[in-house]
Amino acid sequence: MKMKKAIVLILSVILVLSLGACGKKSENGGGEESKANIPNGFYKLIELEEDGEPVAPEDLELMESLGLRIFLKVNDDHSGYLNIFGEKSELTFDEANITLEGEAVPYTFDGTTITIEKDGSKMVFTETDPIDENEEVDLSALMEEEAEPELLDESDIIADADEETTVTEDAAAEEDAEAAEEESEENEG
Repeated sequence: MKMKKAIVLILSVILVLSLGACGKKSENGGGEESKANIPNGFYKLIELEEDGEPVAPEDLELMESLGLRIFLKVNDDHSGYLNIFGEKSELTFDEANITLEGEAVPYTFDGTTITIEKDGSKMVFTETDPIDENEEVDLSALMEEEAEPELLDESDIIADADEETTVTEDAAAEEDAEAAEEESEENEG
């Protein structure tokens, strides 16, 4: 269930970024850019938030372990792409904005981390080694996990019933002891 929620949140962020392309376009002005302020290389997604709801880091790790990667590839010529589960969207960037599908979105870069925030969504990418984009995605483990519900056998049901009976008997004995104690106190007083 967490996996489905994570995928929905990721797709929501993508939708926000791509639908904005239908609206306004940004004018990029500026002078000389410092090479230290320009990202270059591969950056993998390490944090995702949608409307203040963070996706658990374990969910992001699970997706990556299944080959469901989200990463940025940026080049020193200000081009690159956003890769989401193997689907690439071309982008360009300058010192202040990443332009994806015609929409300029502000970002910050601290030398190793790219943070993109827009309309309550936040994506944080960190620099990583080059990523093999041709690696096959294996979803069989995820499918097996969701496909096979755990079945209880008769001994589990009997053990649960015995445990419940014991708890009920213990609670009744405790109530009887409390009632006897109260009665004893009343007789003394």
